[in-house]
Amino acid sequence: MPITDITKWLKTGVNLIQEDLVYSPVKLLNAIDSYPNFLPKLEDTPKTIHEGDIVRWHEWGEMRFRPTRYIKHNVMLGWRFSQGRYTSFELAIPELDHFGQCEVTPNWECDIQEVVGLLSSKANLKKFTSLDELAETECTSLIDEITEENLQRNLAHNEIRIGYETQPDMTSDHFSRFQWDNRVFLSNYGGSHHFAAARYIADRMGRKVRLNGKLKTYSVNPRSVEALRNRFDIVVIDDSAEEQNQFHKAMSAFSATYLWRKLPPPYDNSRAIFLPKEETRSKTVASYLKIADAYDLGAFLQTLIVP
Repeated sequence: MPITDITKWLKTGVNLIQEDLVYSPVKLLNAIDSYPNFLPKLEDTPKTIHEGDIVRWHEWGEMRFRPTRYIKHNVMLGWRFSQGRYTSFELAIPELDHFGQCEVTPNWECDIQEVVGLLSSKANLKKFTSLDELAETECTSLIDEITEENLQRNLAHNEIRIGYETQPDMTSDHFSRFQWDNRVFLSNYGGSHHFAAARYIADRMGRKVRLNGKLKTYSVNPRSVEALRNRFDIVVIDDSAEEQNQFHKAMSAFSATYLWRKLPPPYDNSRAIFLPKEETRSKTVASYLKIADAYDLGAFLQTLIVP
């Protein structure tokens, strides 16, 4: 047998022994070395005036791993070594039942300048970083007169349905705030140009305009995050087909249990991997992934919680 073949055979044998003795997940380490995007980071998303650009972490617990309403939202798909083979399984995660929270404050009041973004508009809200920029770009005819009369004209537009003169309970429009962002948005269904114009004129006049309406404050449940972190090491890996295939093969070779869940947009090209802390092989995988600088999603979720 050629010496190169003997060396290759010996290396393969050592790798198999290492994995069988729970020494190291060799195939996983090789995959990390072979695929540059195997362990992605969650980059900060750009701050625009579009409410839809806020990462909806409060809805993460409601996501299903299959596109069917018959699968409960808290069920995750996983893989484990059982009865002599590596097989898939489904597991209900009660920690996800109340992962997201929404506190409703009726008759909440603010000045118009405190509103920094909108939910909908005929304009592309993703292009703008401020409502003033929207007004100056898309609403020039509405802001040509910086007068009280023009301010009132814009505020009186029938698609502005938040409480300047409208009764708050008579409209579906409301204010929204996400604790990991903390800006105030008007969740509107019309009137974006006139609202931006009124806000612009009021600022130039030094005029206070009090608004009132329902405020919905979205947050992540601290108890859910704590419970998940106590139960699992949670890391992020790439969701591309080849990377997932390599990860699964590596976990199968090491007989390590894992569960997974896709991340919310715009991070949906990545997935969260849940490694049970009570299982030795899963703990070993977690320790090697951390050494390889895998993104610690558990620690990140902790940062979403406002003390």
